[in-house]
Amino acid sequence: MRYFLSSSPSSTSYLSMSMHRHAPVARATARHAHSLLGADVISRMRRHALDKAQAPRVSASAMMSKTKSAGRSQIPTDSTSHDASGTASGSSAMRDGHWTLKLRRGRFELLGQEKQRQKVFQSARTTGRSIAQRGGGDMSRRRGVGEHFRVRRAVLFLVASCYFAAFWSLYADFPGLLGSRGVLPSDALLGRAADATLSRTGGKDTLVDRAWTLPTLLWFHDALGLSVDACADAICLLGLTLSACAAMLAVSAFAGGIAVVWGSLFVLYLSMFVVGQTFLSFQWDILLLEVGFLCTFMCPGIRARSRAPTHPVVVWALRFLAFKLMLMSGAVKIQSGCPTWHELTALDHHWATQPLPTPLAWFARRATSSAVRKLGVAVTLALEGPGTLMLIAPFRECRHAGATAQILMQLAIAATGNYTFFNVITVALMVACFDDAGLPVLLARGGDSGRGQAFAKRNTHGATAVTDTTPISTPVTPIATPIDDGSDDDIDDDDSDSSDSTSSPVLGVVSTPAVSLDDLPADPSERRRVIAAMTTTPRPGRTPVSRSLQTSRGGMQTPRQRKFKRERGSLTLVELLVDFMSCRLSRRVARVFVAVAGGFFAIAVMTNCAVMFRVNVDESDSHFPRVPSLTLGITIEQTNLWLAVVVPAAVFYVWAVALPLSTLRHVATETFRSRSKLVAVFRIVKSVVFLAAGVLMIGISARPMTSLLTETSGFAAALPPATFADASILQIAAKAHVSNGYGLFRRMTGVGANGTNVRPEVIVEASYDDDGSTWTPLVFKYKPGPTNVAPRFVAPHQPRLDWQMWFAALGSYDANPWFVHFVVRLLKGTPEVWDLLDASEHAKFNAPPKWIRATRREYDFSRGRWGREKNGNGAGDAWWTVAETEEQYLPALSLDNESVQTFLQAHRFLDVGAGDAMGDAKRAHADGPFREYASTAVVCVAFIFGVALAGAAILADAVAVTAVQSFILEHEDAKRLVRRRRYQGRREKRKIE
Repeated sequence: MRYFLSSSPSSTSYLSMSMHRHAPVARATARHAHSLLGADVISRMRRHALDKAQAPRVSASAMMSKTKSAGRSQIPTDSTSHDASGTASGSSAMRDGHWTLKLRRGRFELLGQEKQRQKVFQSARTTGRSIAQRGGGDMSRRRGVGEHFRVRRAVLFLVASCYFAAFWSLYADFPGLLGSRGVLPSDALLGRAADATLSRTGGKDTLVDRAWTLPTLLWFHDALGLSVDACADAICLLGLTLSACAAMLAVSAFAGGIAVVWGSLFVLYLSMFVVGQTFLSFQWDILLLEVGFLCTFMCPGIRARSRAPTHPVVVWALRFLAFKLMLMSGAVKIQSGCPTWHELTALDHHWATQPLPTPLAWFARRATSSAVRKLGVAVTLALEGPGTLMLIAPFRECRHAGATAQILMQLAIAATGNYTFFNVITVALMVACFDDAGLPVLLARGGDSGRGQAFAKRNTHGATAVTDTTPISTPVTPIATPIDDGSDDDIDDDDSDSSDSTSSPVLGVVSTPAVSLDDLPADPSERRRVIAAMTTTPRPGRTPVSRSLQTSRGGMQTPRQRKFKRERGSLTLVELLVDFMSCRLSRRVARVFVAVAGGFFAIAVMTNCAVMFRVNVDESDSHFPRVPSLTLGITIEQTNLWLAVVVPAAVFYVWAVALPLSTLRHVATETFRSRSKLVAVFRIVKSVVFLAAGVLMIGISARPMTSLLTETSGFAAALPPATFADASILQIAAKAHVSNGYGLFRRMTGVGANGTNVRPEVIVEASYDDDGSTWTPLVFKYKPGPTNVAPRFVAPHQPRLDWQMWFAALGSYDANPWFVHFVVRLLKGTPEVWDLLDASEHAKFNAPPKWIRATRREYDFSRGRWGREKNGNGAGDAWWTVAETEEQYLPALSLDNESVQTFLQAHRFLDVGAGDAMGDAKRAHADGPFREYASTAVVCVAFIFGVALAGAAILADAVAVTAVQSFILEHEDAKRLVRRRRYQGRREKRKIE
């Protein structure tokens, strides 16, 4: 049974109530009613509705007859309406302030003119949700503007995918790279760290002291009774499980994740990073740590289904990190003085000389002209220079444009080079520059923006939609729900949207009055006053003029009351925030101002990008047409001067302007949706703590940018004020690697004397003869080797040995002692190390090689027509061309060479014995495929466990919320029963009197 309650005919305002618990639109519209009318008006309506509901039932026909006979003549012509039976609706009792209750079975009807009825329903269905989720803000505000619900889920999913790829790569390569029988054993590093701890503490060797020397969970291997390798495998598998859980929560849970899971992922990856030595010294590893640390504060602590919004301080910290990453990467290219960057010819060499190119890099090198490549370099320098200012711009459209350009550049880089998960994590940082309204469709698909959208998507079977076949005269409206709002998100005070702390067995849902929403005042407080004046029932002895909106807990006050308190100096902090949000600046004027200011800002940035370059015309030969050439038009000194102005200004703007203003706006919004002043004060304190932590984090994160500046006095003044604990905080941040410097491709490698591509490659060869007469090359899995093998797509997996071979080719074996130990492991036939190679050519040998040597040759992309010229033997297609000359990189070595043992002992490699108990090449080749398949199966099992863990987290949250909700409902029912009996007792006493 549903009840329909209408007010005076002049106001044409209605209230509908129901016990139906599955109408999400009704819940949102109820919050709309709270924000429009105020708590006291809703409370009076509820109490009157309860009285009517407890009164003896009256037939609908009798009530209609009473209504017709009472006041048909008093209904104004423009407000006269007819229901489905054609009878007029109105009452003189309404003019006296009494409510008329009409019973409808199975449905209720909205009274009024046809256009007004349609507008009422559309407003309740569309605008009501967006208004409720913002706590009574401006109705014209576009959904998703300034919100980061979908942004949070997209960022967390991308970063969780990076964690999964990183742990998978480590789990696959750890035995051969960092295992006890690997190239750089981690247990030896732990032994050296323990010795350093003893020397630092004077003989005191505790777990805390060891963790301070080397922060890793591998110290627990003794307590757990495990070897270092087994403990590392457990860490990688746990990281795989938690990263899969985090990715699944980002997809399926509204909160996007749990801070406990993200904190665990950060600790696990830090534990592996600090023991990775050379093989985990890449910039994307420290970037993953820094981004993962910030993601810990992006989601709620333990509730996977929480509706709490992301604090803007965390979002701005991610934006500043994106700004720092790109600006440092671009500035070092110009400051290095590399001629390829200054002449814009870097792409002539980069595609062929990068560590692990893709097949598209070959086609890009062959298909593009010199002018196109120069334009690509210019766009890169512009986006990594002045274009980075768009990422922290105060105008959302500018941030969206800058982030979109950066994402497109990352897609182009990922298409032509295997840079593991670096492109994915950079895209995640750029996504943080959006809000829900501006998020690209590809990333926003499937996400829920705000609270009302989530309510509308759940329990749709409880709502009845209006279609074209529904008669307009009797629209069926899905407005029905209990007052306690059976949704799970209204149990926690931190996630509640109700503005009234009292409860009732039914929920009043107020639809839009006859006056159009567009005709109401823009100020929320004025809007409440106008609608309250239309719906307030005067009590005996009071006139509507003298009636003021005295609110109960959580209610709003009129502007007159706030003005009086402001003059008396007794305005609270919450009321000051209400006044701040109730400014009467027209939204249209504000939008025009923002558009104009944003346009000027974008023009200024594009002007800075344009003045970076100049067009030169070659006039040396007048017989040929003059061809313009694009070059870099600024010097290193001008770049340093620009950085000395921009970097301090950007740092100061972020921590002194962007963070406080965004926090103030967040506090005001959260205050509006607080159910009581106590909750509002708690949210204010929480925001102040976040603001202080954000300012401190910006100060820590900005310090590595001092490497870009020649004069640091101005930069020091732009940093946040120093505190007494700065030294300790900076030391902890350095240990945790949460503040790092960046600078990719400072100088372009592989540039020949005549501008040709010279890609150095180390070719490792093995000989099984005693005299070393026959040499067989060792083939790596991913790095260039045979000329007829095409480059491969590897990302997001990172073959760390193949990457380090690219760095080793740029120097010598003296600068890369790990390479000598790698050769010794191969000579000893260590299976874990042989698994890192493609040892199919060595399967026929029954023993490890007797000799191993290394030469260096120059590679370049082949210049055949669309791929592939014949190789030197005339068989097959060649993707690479190899220079005929070669250079000795490492002389032929054997295990009997005493100089090898001396070299390894000098670099603290202790296991240099002559044999290996389990080492033979045949066993290594036989176990290789089994290890690979077993590793893939274990990773799949870890992924399944992660998905199950995410489901368990969501289910546990739902069960806990249901239990708390049941307890609260029982408690509220008991309180409601006591109030009802007390009210009935007072009524009986008044009747007797």
